[in-house]
Amino acid sequence: MTSISAAAQAVAQSGTIMALVARYESWKIAIATWVGIDDWLIHSQFGMIVFVLSAIAMRRSLASLVPVSLVIASESLNETLDRLNYGSWRWPDTSRDLIFTIAWPAILFLCARTGMIRRS
Repeated sequence: MTSISAAAQAVAQSGTIMALVARYESWKIAIATWVGIDDWLIHSQFGMIVFVLSAIAMRRSLASLVPVSLVIASESLNETLDRLNYGSWRWPDTSRDLIFTIAWPAILFLCARTGMIRRS
């Protein structure tokens, strides 16, 4: 985990949109520190949590496009906020985060969609 920069901390004190971005980044770092697991594992867990909870909350099947679309949208938003915070795309990190966040929800979606996972 990288720490939030001094410039980002200064921006967080102001009332701009970038302050919200900096605050979001500081929350992510605090959660990662508190949980004590690697970044890639947090992404995997986050993707599964969004996938399952959105299916439950919206009363949709895992075969529905809605839960997997929400995972993709939330991770896209997360990476966009990271880009704003760091000032540029960090492609190795961004691509790894996308893969780890979306992989298991996509696999479960495809299994449910093809009938490999069925309701009893």
